[in-house]
Amino acid sequence: MAEYLFRQWCEERGKGDWTILSAGVGAVGGRPAADNALEILDSPEIDGRGHRSSPVTEERVARADVILGMTRGHCEWVKLGFPAHQHKIHLLSSFSSEEGERETSVPDPIGCGLDVYQDAASRIKHCFEGLFEYLLQMEGG
Repeated sequence: MAEYLFRQWCEERGKGDWTILSAGVGAVGGRPAADNALEILDSPEIDGRGHRSSPVTEERVARADVILGMTRGHCEWVKLGFPAHQHKIHLLSSFSSEEGERETSVPDPIGCGLDVYQDAASRIKHCFEGLFEYLLQMEGG
């Protein structure tokens, strides 16, 4: 869900050439997006029906410029599994425009109701401006 929302947000700001991918620390590869995630993404600009889950792998971690975890547990899992890439790993909420959310995890909504997905999407979107500015700085722009 975050992948598709942020990709659309970047495209609207002229950065459609950025590669934005998602992977899950507990993901089984090849699974479709959850129905509630598709409900959140339901818009003319975003079609998540072709999404298939991907697990976090050494190759993906090595190729990434930035790795974002929705929860502290996700970040710690990646840091422990791929210690050479710790410098790339950030808690997504550290980019939030909402001061009270900056150091808190965005609860993973997998298996929860639509209201939990809506809350997660809202909290994820709060991070887009700060994350976008960070990525622009990394890019040198």
